[in-house]
Amino acid sequence: MKLTISIRLCIALILTGLSLVGVGLLLAQDATATQTPAQAATLPPPLPTPIPIEELTCNLEYLLNLQSDLALALTNFGENVQDDPAQELAALFRVGEVYQQLALECGYIPPDAAARVVGTDIARILTTLETISGDPLNGQVLYNGEYGCAGCHEGANRVAPATEGTFTRVEDTRLTDPALAGYSAEQYLIESIVQPGHYVAPGHQNIMPNNFGERLTAQELADLLLFLESQDQLLSVLNPTRTEFAGELTTDVQVGQQPFAGRAGDVLIVTLDSQAFDPILRVLSPDGAELALNDDFGGTTNARVGPLPLPDDGVYILQIDSYDRQATGGYTLEVATYTGCGPVPVGIVRTTTQSVNLRANPNTDSDVAGSVTNDECFSIVGRASSNDWLLAQTPAGSVGWIVANFVEVAGDVNAVPILSN
Repeated sequence: MKLTISIRLCIALILTGLSLVGVGLLLAQDATATQTPAQAATLPPPLPTPIPIEELTCNLEYLLNLQSDLALALTNFGENVQDDPAQELAALFRVGEVYQQLALECGYIPPDAAARVVGTDIARILTTLETISGDPLNGQVLYNGEYGCAGCHEGANRVAPATEGTFTRVEDTRLTDPALAGYSAEQYLIESIVQPGHYVAPGHQNIMPNNFGERLTAQELADLLLFLESQDQLLSVLNPTRTEFAGELTTDVQVGQQPFAGRAGDVLIVTLDSQAFDPILRVLSPDGAELALNDDFGGTTNARVGPLPLPDDGVYILQIDSYDRQATGGYTLEVATYTGCGPVPVGIVRTTTQSVNLRANPNTDSDVAGSVTNDECFSIVGRASSNDWLLAQTPAGSVGWIVANFVEVAGDVNAVPILSN
C-alpha cells in the first residue's frame, strides 16, 4: 500500500511540474509579446543553442567571441539564482553543455574518453581511438556475447558479411567503391558499426541496429576493431594461465592471505594442497565479501574452489585456514585463470580425452559441428530441458551441443534458455 501511494504521489508531482512548466512558458511568451523596446534592451541574452557543426570554427577570434556570448548568458546568475533557482540552474547547465560541445568539436579528448559512449561523429571517434589501446580478446567476447554480432555474421545461415577475412575484404573490395574514396579500413568499420545505414554492403540488407553509437564505449569499440582486424586468422586463446604460490601457517600467522589480481569476466579454479594440515580455502572479493568456500574436495582433505567467475576488476584475497584453526605447516596454491571464455555461465571441458565433439543437435547421432579440447572454456548459450546437453559458443565463434557430464560450469546454467526437449 505504501508503494502504491508513493507511485501516485510521484505521478501527481510530475503532472503538477509539467503543468507549471506549461504555464511558465505561456506567461513567458505573453510577457515577451508585450515588452517595450526599453524593457527588451535590459533582458539578458538568449540562452545559447547547440552549435551547428558546419558553422563551428576553432580559430581564436571565433572562440573568444563565443566565450563572451556564453558569459553574457549568465550575467545575472548571482542575482537571479535565489529568486528562480530552477531557471538559472537550467541556464547554467545549458551553457556548460555548449562549452563541452565546443571543446569536443575543437579536438579536446577528456581523460575518461575510453569510458564514454562513442556517438556517431566518425572524425571525433577516429581521433579518440588514437589514445586508446584495444584488447582483441575482450573484443572477441563482446562480439560473440554481449552485443550478439556473431548471430548475424557467423554460421551457415548468417544474414550479414562473414566475420572471417573482415579487414582484407574491406581493403580489397569495399574500398574500391567510388562512394568510399578516401576511406581507411578503420573508418569504414567504425561507420559500419555506428552509422550502418550510410553504406550497405552489396547483396545485404540494412538490418543492423543503428544505436551502437549510444551503447558502445570508446574502449569497447577499440576492442572490437582489434578483434575484427584479427579475423583473417582467428585468435587463439591460451587457457588456462596457471599461477602457483607457496606459504606456511605458523603459530604467529594461523590464517594465510594471498592477494591475487583478477579481471571481471575471468574464471578461476583455485586448488589448495597441504601435507601438514587439513586446509580450508576462501576467496574474498576486492570489497572483502566471501565469494566461495571449500573444505574437503574430491575425497581428500585438500580444498578446491571453482570454476568461479570474477565479477569485478581488482585484487582478490585467497584465504588459507586450517580445520582446527591452530595447525601449522606448509601449503601450495595453484590458480588456473581462464580468459575470454564469453559471458557467464561459462563451461570448462573436463575429460580424460584430448577433445570432445560439438553436435549440431543434442544427441550423439547428429552431425559433428566442431570440437572443444580438454580444459577449453566457452560460453553456455542454451540447454536441453533435462540439462544433460548444453549449447556451447566458443570464443572462436563455433556453436554446438556438448554432453553436460563433460563440463564444469561457472555461473547458473538454469539462467540460459531451454532450446531443446
